[in-house]
Amino acid sequence: MFDPAKCADNNCEWIEVFNATDSEVDLLGLRIQDSQLNANAQGTVNVSLVAAPGQYVMLGKGPEANWTYMIKADAYTGANPAFNNGNGTMDSAAILNANGILDQTAPYTAAGALSAGVSWKLNGMPSAVANDMAANWCYSPNDFGDGDLGSPKAANDMACNPNLP
Repeated sequence: MFDPAKCADNNCEWIEVFNATDSEVDLLGLRIQDSQLNANAQGTVNVSLVAAPGQYVMLGKGPEANWTYMIKADAYTGANPAFNNGNGTMDSAAILNANGILDQTAPYTAAGALSAGVSWKLNGMPSAVANDMAANWCYSPNDFGDGDLGSPKAANDMACNPNLP
């Protein structure tokens, strides 16, 4: 969710990480950056957070005290990263492991006010190759209980939002 409507961007942007392996993975030290790949503007998972095989984990921006969604994030990454959300702006969520190695990048193009409160989701099944291409992403149609649309901590609905590009 690069442009939440429920609360301020500074507090409620979030991403999901899916553990596609057959083993548990501790996300301690995982770093999230935008397309600039600037280490000075990255969010970091600073707690041990073990993702089970096949589990979706929600990482939220900002301190938990400022989080207003009913669904709480599994971990919070602090004040960063800051994702672009102006109309037509392009950005990406880049995930680096604790050793600084770029694991995944998920690109998106914001639709300005139209996309406020609507998360960007992978259309179809998650794969390491599919998530690198913007054409495989679309806006979510699911209201997750707070008026914003997305599927935090759960598999994506197969349908895309018909009201957004």
